[in-house]
Amino acid sequence: MEENVLLRLCRTSHRLSRPQVASKLGLTPEDYKELETGVTFMTPKEAKVLAELYNIRTRDLLESSRQLELLNTRAEVIKHLNNENIRLNQFMEGGYELVHNNKMRSGTETKENACYEQTSHQ
Repeated sequence: MEENVLLRLCRTSHRLSRPQVASKLGLTPEDYKELETGVTFMTPKEAKVLAELYNIRTRDLLESSRQLELLNTRAEVIKHLNNENIRLNQFMEGGYELVHNNKMRSGTETKENACYEQTSHQ
């Protein structure tokens, strides 16, 4: 997970601790940490309280949270697609081995049949 850099910078530039900001929001320090580290995302109510605390626009805080959510979602999609690619490659490798082994067996059977046909015609 990525972190909400704007939240961290606002908090540190105002020389506040996570527990202090959590108290202003009515959150536990653990819940605020999850907000700042991008585990959970900001509500409009939380953005309003933080905007007043840091003297910045609510819209900027909500946008930072939305952008972080998009980054985290994209990271999850990429992770899923990479896992799917691995699974499909393994499937294809198994299919290649199956086809290759069948061709080898067919080639052996064809040679055996050719030898059989030559001996039976003589």
